[in-house]
Amino acid sequence: PGLRHVSWDDQSDAERSPAARLARGEILVVFPEGASDGDGVVHKGHARFVALALSTGVTIVPAALVPLKARDALPEFRYRLRIGEAIETTRFAGDQLPSDVLEGFILRGLTDLVMTRISQLAGRRYLDSYAGEAKKRQVLGRSIGLSEWREQRAERRTAEEHRRASEAELARLLDEQDAAIMDEAIEAARQQAERAALTEQRARAARRNQAQTPDGDG
Repeated sequence: PGLRHVSWDDQSDAERSPAARLARGEILVVFPEGASDGDGVVHKGHARFVALALSTGVTIVPAALVPLKARDALPEFRYRLRIGEAIETTRFAGDQLPSDVLEGFILRGLTDLVMTRISQLAGRRYLDSYAGEAKKRQVLGRSIGLSEWREQRAERRTAEEHRRASEAELARLLDEQDAAIMDEAIEAARQQAERAALTEQRARAARRNQAQTPDGDG
């Protein structure tokens, strides 16, 4: 009972690992940004929690702590917890997808999806950069040349293209899975209808045979 701090890197006790706790049915609360810049935006999430969810098949539930306004906040309650729609991960687990897709598009795509949901719940803008990067740039406090600026701009564009490609690939895979599920449902309904029709035909034949059989007492 109660809350316990769990370390990702604690290998001293396998029973206390995040995966072991999930296997026991415990709820694991993760702060995917890892840190906060205090700039009022939701930053890019680290994908480690998604990798854990995929390997264990657990559901991811996005949530956000939203500060209450001064007139609404009680001394002991300064935040409101908003919980979003659950994201099932079992469809991406196991051998259903190639490992390169799992490690690339799906891992990053699901992480970005969770962070987008969190930003919507929190009512804050999503910034596609890790928390702490802005502070690192401020600490450096130096001007850069035109060539370096162009290189950084090209890197940002490449990262944005990869992110969009990941989202598109994730959407395609989801559409394909939905279509496959629909096809399976249609096929199952067709087979059920055929079995029902065959059963009805046999029942009619049995009734006809029974009606045509002379009564032994006659």
